[in-house]
Amino acid sequence: MTAAHCPNGLNYENRLNAEFMGEAKGVNTDAQWHRSPQEDASNNFIYSRNERTGQLSTNRVTSVDTATPGTGVCFYGDYSNGACTSVIAIGEDARDSRTQELYYGITIANTYISTGGDSGGPWFTNQKAYGIHWGRIRVDGRDRSAYTSLQRIYATTDLRVLTL
Repeated sequence: MTAAHCPNGLNYENRLNAEFMGEAKGVNTDAQWHRSPQEDASNNFIYSRNERTGQLSTNRVTSVDTATPGTGVCFYGDYSNGACTSVIAIGEDARDSRTQELYYGITIANTYISTGGDSGGPWFTNQKAYGIHWGRIRVDGRDRSAYTSLQRIYATTDLRVLTL
């Protein structure tokens, strides 16, 4: 699963690893889903990349939860390689500055820890999944990272994250 505003080909490690199957994009959610021709379904997610070797590290999702203001969360992005912060707001409405599309229910982080090209990356704490990276939003005069919560995706689609 990744963000619907991302390209439809899901690539990493310089290879196409999943076939585009569909998307839910609009005011209520921002998600797309894929099928992997090489592997069975997996509950792994990428959480870091070794800057020296390029080796990707994965972790297993064991649960899905909704963050609340003050919850500590981490993020992985292809370009920023991720970091951790906390949530300041949930369920906010946000307009994509590039497309002017309006999205509802965005979760907003305290700081801007992502960069362009990171969309679709996981938001998590340890093995608990929270959402999919949406982008940058300006709140209270500061840029902040934002994501679509998995609960929002669950409420608007039939998609589910595989857990142990």
